[in-house]
Amino acid sequence: MFKSNFSLRNVAAIAVGLAVVMFSGCEPTEEKSGEKAITAFGFALPPAVGVIDEAAKTIVVDVPAGTDVKALAPVIVMSSPVAKVSPGNGVPNDFTNPVSYTVTAEDGSTASYTVTVRKPASSGDKAITAFGFSTPSAVGVINESAKTIAVEVPAGTAVTALSPVITVSAGATVIPASGAAQNFTAPVKYTVTAADGTKAEYTVTVTVEGAAASPQELQGDIGESRTIADLGLEVDYIVPNWIEFNNNAVITVDAGVCIAFRTTDGVINVSAGATVKMNGTAAKPIQLRGAGNAWGTEKGSWGYIGINTNSDNVLQYVECINGGHADDAGVGRIGSGAQVTMTNCTVNGSLGMGV
Repeated sequence: MFKSNFSLRNVAAIAVGLAVVMFSGCEPTEEKSGEKAITAFGFALPPAVGVIDEAAKTIVVDVPAGTDVKALAPVIVMSSPVAKVSPGNGVPNDFTNPVSYTVTAEDGSTASYTVTVRKPASSGDKAITAFGFSTPSAVGVINESAKTIAVEVPAGTAVTALSPVITVSAGATVIPASGAAQNFTAPVKYTVTAADGTKAEYTVTVTVEGAAASPQELQGDIGESRTIADLGLEVDYIVPNWIEFNNNAVITVDAGVCIAFRTTDGVINVSAGATVKMNGTAAKPIQLRGAGNAWGTEKGSWGYIGINTNSDNVLQYVECINGGHADDAGVGRIGSGAQVTMTNCTVNGSLGMGV
């Protein structure tokens, strides 16, 4: 008869052993992270921190004006230390256009962010906001509409090599530069260039205390709106050759202004959409005259004023004295299709046909 050698104790031991084997072969696998968010993005140089829109997966970083964005190295922080980003953290990149960054989580899933780097819009501000000298101490008076600056220096000052201290609009530059010595025996022109490349020209006149003031010079193309102010002189402005008002500029000439032309070819042309408003009064008429022979006492000492735009041109109480330098050339020329309102204007001493 067969006799079993297994006892209940043997059976229990075997069962426990099988359980141990089974459970040791079925340990749970650790789940990999799906974290793949960019939580911070910016630059150390220049210092800048991005604004992250997690829902839209966009990042916008504003950098200072003038920053070269072609090789910026970002500092990137992600939601998981095991996530990876491409392009990599600290790798220089060209941000002239938006750049895509892809984050790969530990589990292999990905998320893409679009990074845009912005510089401030180029400013069109181009004003001289302060002008003067430290030696001798003098502060200029700025007429912004006329784009003129008047500086009076103490009696006895030599004005042949004065170094001005100039303040301009943020982001703008000025030529000649602040601190560069200039000869101010005659008016000096300063050109201010804005961040957007547009320009404005100022005329700086330096007078010595107690000395007689001198006329300012007007010459060439004038394509920005301005006011030609009354300086209170016998002749306020000298025109060496010609003036062209253009580029849709609105030029206002104040009552009492006297403009003298240096040559018989001296003219004022109003063209290219510009508008001139010569607003003289009965008490303070505007004078256009020659600059030679005791301010143009001879007939035909200068040329003419030409109106060639169909805009709201106004000549009011304007005295044209000794103009019209040729028999066939009037002192006033109105082009075909041009428009001008003339009231209480006079023409004296013209060699030509008047208007």
